[in-house]
Amino acid sequence: MTSRASLINRQVLLVDDDGDFCASIQELLALHGYTVYVARDCESALVVAKQHELHVVLLDIRVGNDNGITLIGQLREMHPRLLCVIVTGYPNIDNAIHAVREQAYDYLRKPIGGAMLLAALGRCFDHLELRRQKDVLEEQLSKMQKLEAVGQLAASLSHDLNNTFTAILGNLEVTAAELQGQSVSAQALSCLGAIGRSTQQAATLTSRVLAFARHRPERRETVHLGRLLPELADTLRHMVTTRVDLELDVRPDVPPVNVDLVELEQVLLNLGINARDAMPNGGSLRLVARLASLDGDSEPVRQGALSAGRFAVLSVRDTGCGMDTEVLSQIFEPFFTTKPVGRGTGLGLFSVRDIVRRSGGHIEVNSQVGKGSEFVVYLPAVSGVVSPPAAPAVEVDELSGTETVLVCDDRDEVRGSLARVLGCSGYTVLAVGDGPGALALAHEHRDDLAAVLTDVMLPGMDGRTLVESLRQEHPDLRVIYSSGYPADALALNLDGDARAVFLEKPCAPNVLRRVLRHLLDSRVPRA
Repeated sequence: MTSRASLINRQVLLVDDDGDFCASIQELLALHGYTVYVARDCESALVVAKQHELHVVLLDIRVGNDNGITLIGQLREMHPRLLCVIVTGYPNIDNAIHAVREQAYDYLRKPIGGAMLLAALGRCFDHLELRRQKDVLEEQLSKMQKLEAVGQLAASLSHDLNNTFTAILGNLEVTAAELQGQSVSAQALSCLGAIGRSTQQAATLTSRVLAFARHRPERRETVHLGRLLPELADTLRHMVTTRVDLELDVRPDVPPVNVDLVELEQVLLNLGINARDAMPNGGSLRLVARLASLDGDSEPVRQGALSAGRFAVLSVRDTGCGMDTEVLSQIFEPFFTTKPVGRGTGLGLFSVRDIVRRSGGHIEVNSQVGKGSEFVVYLPAVSGVVSPPAAPAVEVDELSGTETVLVCDDRDEVRGSLARVLGCSGYTVLAVGDGPGALALAHEHRDDLAAVLTDVMLPGMDGRTLVESLRQEHPDLRVIYSSGYPADALALNLDGDARAVFLEKPCAPNVLRRVLRHLLDSRVPRA
């Protein structure tokens, strides 16, 4: 096999009472890059072992009046992974058995040829390198398991938060409607609006957490960077210290791109945070967005990373410590980090490159020690995009109704909020917290029930099973599934069922009313 021993500082302890033998071996190994420490007796060997990091010991069975094999255990107490090679001019079966019991790695007979000794040491350091790689892989596996656990926790928390946001938004709108026409101060109404906006912002943050945890499916959309970046720069300003001066330069010609908005924000925030960490004493962070037209002579095209065409280019440049060529060669590798233990996972830039590549783009980095770094992201431009016209305002009265709707959700505050929103719109609402209760209520109102709004993840009987049971008695029932998880994460497939839709929590009350009204008004043949 190919030795990778160069990755380990090759330090060898030679324990032998023959001075000429020690001198010749030390000279031979030094010529081949080994650091050799010599001990002429067991006591000296223990002193050397306390002073130096050792990987391999070449040990004679007889060292003066001492038995060299008994030294193996003492050396391993100081260096648990030390490999021992027995070198002896007195080979016999008893010595060999004793050496095996002490877990000696190899057994050589004097006189030893140089090639044989070097081969034995090569095997030792190949073994040590494999052991080192195994340790690295086990550490990476441990990190991945921890990150998976964090992802599961993040997804669970996000689900609960989305339920909470649903309750807040619903109750907020009902409260605002109740206050209309009453003598309420402008400040109070402004506060209600601020609560709603803050809740929506918190819901966006939750979506970012789900994206990080990979429990949120990719959602591509046309993003206008001229609108996104100023908002994102404000977020970055809160994340970098006051000693870092953030400058934003968005050129007028920067084109829109087709990306997942949350993932693009993740890319830019990751790059911004890395830039901040590279400037512990302050500095300058410059974010530039511009148009680039690449032809066959452009470097990314010649490298095969991109095809010729128009691209939006995002540049993140800092005046930090910079990186040397060794760090640059590994910067996008998973689990590679230059941050202290406990401060970095080594997955930030790996995730950045993964997102950029999945978006059809390319990322490159330029850096010099002491002169800062620049990360440049290329994303394919979207041509011929026109901003969509604003949706026409819809009067709340147009979204009202008198039908009977069953609301099933195991969270009391969510169920109550949804019931109040629909009740204020004229609907007769039957609210219940579990599947069996929902079936009982539906049977009791079998002549009136028009639609059901149910959470997908109900205790005991899930939402899909509930709907299947309900439709046995109400075959034309309209269904709105909802959850704090995205539909893809739930493996919810509604293809072929035009009488059912999915709404991800938190859902704005007007959206809920509009979807419900559309379902009830549609004339869809039974499946």
